[in-house]
Amino acid sequence: MQRKIVKAIKRKPAPEQTYNIATANRNYFAGGILIHNCDDPNNPEKESDVVREGALTKFKNYLTTRANDPKRTKTIVVQQRTHESDVSGYIIKTAAEEKDPVRRFKIVKLPTRARKNETVVFPRSKTVVERKAGELLHPHRFGEEEDAEAKRDLGAYAYSARHDQEPAPLEGGVFSKAVWQTFTELPARYELIISADLSFGSTSSTASFVSVGLFAIAYPNFYLIDLFHKRCGFNDAQKGIRELINRNEPVYGIIATKLIEKKASGAAMIEKLQEEFPGVLAFNPDEFGSKEQRAQLIAPAFESGNFHIKHGVGWLESVKIEFVKFGVYDTDDIVDMTSQAMIYYQLKMRKRRSPVSSIVQS
Repeated sequence: MQRKIVKAIKRKPAPEQTYNIATANRNYFAGGILIHNCDDPNNPEKESDVVREGALTKFKNYLTTRANDPKRTKTIVVQQRTHESDVSGYIIKTAAEEKDPVRRFKIVKLPTRARKNETVVFPRSKTVVERKAGELLHPHRFGEEEDAEAKRDLGAYAYSARHDQEPAPLEGGVFSKAVWQTFTELPARYELIISADLSFGSTSSTASFVSVGLFAIAYPNFYLIDLFHKRCGFNDAQKGIRELINRNEPVYGIIATKLIEKKASGAAMIEKLQEEFPGVLAFNPDEFGSKEQRAQLIAPAFESGNFHIKHGVGWLESVKIEFVKFGVYDTDDIVDMTSQAMIYYQLKMRKRRSPVSSIVQS
């Protein structure tokens, strides 16, 4: 194929919203306006602090030197996210600070799966698209099977960036140094415990999840075996806990402890479950500080490799994503449920190991 370099362009009349010509350097005319297009300014295959800073410097220089008609020049950045400090991260930060609406970038964020109900308005056609929480962007091209495969292949960090468009902090996050372990078989001896973080009452896209986990504990190791994670009401939450117990006890043995968060939403559930099962206990997490403080308490166990997730389960990467994005993600119920179980059991072990005080007579 013969390659030609465009050295001069003569504008010709064209209908509104028509691309007049495309060039090899990613610039084109659209509706009579010269567009400088910036596609994937950060290469996910060549990421480092030095390379990332170089890409950002190049982008800034591009903005100031390529605008031959600043009043009419438009810059379009199309990017899959790679890092919090990538070019898109810089744009999002400056857009929030820019007071001039003409210079302010318009942010269009299209995650593979909608995290909440959202309305997308196309700027030119004004077409309105409503996305419901949990819906895939193009299910006919990229469906549930492909999404699950992407999570497995990319892992929590890369999936969060490229598909959620929300890069997880590689450094500085509470669980950024976690050593992720999986298991296929449990140790010979273990104890079983269910931990439930309950926020039922609403199924809206902004509501918290009901998060219930089954753990096997061979101290100091914790094994997450099964998970119920859903926005639901009281009855569905009770059914989810019941099914989790009935599904797993024939396989793993008696689940002696069912730990329920002791809050307004949990009190009624505790009463109901106590009518069906033994060992239903209330736990008040607020006695151990805020969500962030409780996460800090269990983070060392993740860093030392003492937390394990069952291999091959469909929710494995979703659990990891919530942990690595703790503090910046819109849900943290799995983290809360896990910290509740781990803090409770570590307190239990401390009591077991405490020596019996002796009474000395004078």
